[in-house]
Formats: sequence, C-alpha cells, structure tokens
Amino acid sequence: MVDLKEDFERLYNESILSDVKLRTTTQTFHTHKVILSARSSVLRAMFSTDMKEKIQEYVDVPDLENDTVRRMLQYVYTNSLEGLQWESALKLYVAAAKYEIVTLKNRCSSFLKCNLCPNNLCDVLVLADKHGDGDLKKSAQICALEHKHDVFNSDE
Repeated sequence: MVDLKEDFERLYNESILSDVKLRTTTQTFHTHKVILSARSSVLRAMFSTDMKEKIQEYVDVPDLENDTVRRMLQYVYTNSLEGLQWESALKLYVAAAKYEIVTLKNRCSSFLKCNLCPNNLCDVLVLADKHGDGDLKKSAQICALEHKHDVFNSDE
C-alpha cells in the first residue's frame, strides 16, 4: 500500500499526465480528472456532465487559499494529513464540504472535535450550523456545557 501512496504522490508532484488544473487567484495546481473524480462527487459531476469544467482544462477555485488547495490535493492523492493545525482544519473542512470529499471532511471534523476548547467553540458551532453537521454541533454543545462558566462568561 505504501508503494501506491508514493506512486500517486509522485504522479501529483511531477504533474505526470495531468489533464486538469485547479486555479486559485494566485496559483495553478496540475491534477488528474480521474483521481479527483474518484475522491470528490462534485468534481466527478463537473467532469462527467455538460458543465464547462468538462470541456475546459481547469477548475477555478478562487474562494480557496493556496495552502488549503495544496493540503486538499495532498489528501486526495495520498490520504494523509500532515501537520494539521486548527486554522487549516477549519479551512479544509469547508473545502471538503464544498467538493464532497467525505473522508477528508470526517477527518477534519474529528480533529476539530478533539481540539475543542472554550476559545474556539463559537467557530465550530458556526461551521457546524452552516454545513448542517449535527454530529460536530453536538460535540461543540457538549463542550460548551462542560465549560459553561468559561463559555457563557466570555466576550464571544
């Protein structure tokens, strides 16, 4: 299995036979439709129906930061999340939800749940509500109740 991960990572890193680009406002990422389609139902729909992305050789993602796209693609190609931090997990969660990369969204959700504290609780509640994630919302609510003194007496 390690060989497959390394092979896919090399395929991405060296842009071997890439056939579609993801473009942020400042960077272009060379990727592969078949791999993106296997991991994202949204991208699969873009590439397999009569949407402009099927014909074009690029997908614009101006709402995502370069680091978020890089991390998302790292996960898509290798199934790994290295050096995940709070802010990157929030941003990756949003990207994963947008492109329906379910396993990435679940991994980010697990990270957020494990790192909940009174200081970041509001961010998670807003995120969970915005994306209809009842499980994440429930975890945040439980954390709020466990730390009710700190939470309800804070400025946030």
